[in-house]
Amino acid sequence: MKIDRKWPRHLILTLLLLSVHACASATQPASIPVSADVGGRWLGTSTASCMAFQTPPGRCNAQQKITFDLFQRDSGFTGAYSCAYGNMVCRNGNNKGRIESVTTSGTDTTLLRVQLPDGTSCIFKGIFQESEVNGGYTCYGGASIIEQGSWRASRDS
Repeated sequence: MKIDRKWPRHLILTLLLLSVHACASATQPASIPVSADVGGRWLGTSTASCMAFQTPPGRCNAQQKITFDLFQRDSGFTGAYSCAYGNMVCRNGNNKGRIESVTTSGTDTTLLRVQLPDGTSCIFKGIFQESEVNGGYTCYGGASIIEQGSWRASRDS
């Protein structure tokens, strides 16, 4: 009987691929079409959290003025994101971004995925009501969380 010496390596590679696939699918929230009325211009603020070992030095309670311009299209929503100085400059100078997707997670939570010029992205999660929204955001650099915080906005009339 001949023993295949490559089987441990094949097993390790298989397990590695399975774990990568599991992590990738776990970060993808189940999404359904948007049911909230999110179209239009939303003006508000974001405030970075102060989490130890996560919030970059100097970004604790960093506040920015943010704007979302959301437009209804046949395939869903599209739009633009902008950030302006609040009590600190926008993270990495990302003053503008592109809204890549708008989805609903669960019954009433809407997710806005924003792609930023430096290659990072942020997911703004909130509950949209008639003229206001409150929620939290998480920014990612690859698979790593690079900033989290809260945000709120009001519909521009």
